[in-house]
Amino acid sequence: MTAEELRAIIRWLEGRVTLEPGPGDPRIVFHQPTVTEMEAARLDGKGSRRLLAVPWWNEMVNDVVETPEYCEPGSSPETVLRWARDVVGEWIRKRFPLDDR
Repeated sequence: MTAEELRAIIRWLEGRVTLEPGPGDPRIVFHQPTVTEMEAARLDGKGSRRLLAVPWWNEMVNDVVETPEYCEPGSSPETVLRWARDVVGEWIRKRFPLDDR
């Protein structure tokens, strides 16, 4: 997988982080992807399968959905959403190698 293919996967995954509508504090939702969805989006299939199988995946998802707990009180929903999406890229860039070593 190339660096550009990984960046495409990260951008696509960031788009799966959304705000749940409703009263109160922003609620972040991460829509769990499947390999089929990732391949349909023309993302690298082998890289997608490797990424979905990493042992730290669930921990990353937990950090994403818990983002509002770490934000300053009164942060706008858009800011919270941006920070939650940033968590995806930070986790993947720090832990996921381009090759399958």
